Amino acid sequence: MDDPTLPPEQPAPPRSNFLHWAIALLLAGVLLYYSLRGIDWHQVWSTLASTRLGYVAFMVLLSPVSLLLRAVRWRVLLQAGGPVRVSTAFWATCAGYFGNNFLPARAGELIRTMAVDAEAKLGRTFILTTALAERIVDAVALVLISSLVLLTLPSRPGWYATAAKPFAIIGICGVLGIAILPKLDRFWHNLLDHTPVPERFRSKLKHILEQIL
Repeated sequence: MDDPTLPPEQPAPPRSNFLHWAIALLLAGVLLYYSLRGIDWHQVWSTLASTRLGYVAFMVLLSPVSLLLRAVRWRVLLQAGGPVRVSTAFWATCAGYFGNNFLPARAGELIRTMAVDAEAKLGRTFILTTALAERIVDAVALVLISSLVLLTLPSRPGWYATAAKPFAIIGICGVLGIAILPKLDRFWHNLLDHTPVPERFRSKLKHILEQIL
């Protein structure tokens, strides 16, 4: 699935690999310790004993397929800025979603941004913008799917109104932003031209703006 026209990946030095693995294992151990504190292991084993292994096996198979599809979808957006390998998008997606499970404020998006930038050199602002665009589309899709499902229910649960409204507002504002912001390209550049900041900062801001647009 990778593009054969791309240059081959350069292997990292052995010492660098050892350092990366050491940091990763140390971080994994610390996070595992804090995530497992206070767990009632007797209740855990009771729950596991009552699970249906067929469902568990199905989810184990479905999870990597889901991540692969997300990576392929993200790669479509990324390739607007340059060539990106499927493997790069996949492993960055895995690292990002793993980070979201443990880090606050969905900081996993920064992890996958850095991972792709280290390989493809597309610009961190551009990569992060594509990740945020994905989240906006997810919010819209979530509201639409849940609304369609609720049409089949005899009564709408009370929590739905509380949960759906913020997602709907975020999704609508995001879609409007995606549609309108690029059309105001000249306006944003003129605004930066009249901003009282040093020229070197203005040029950096213009570069960031171009990547976002």
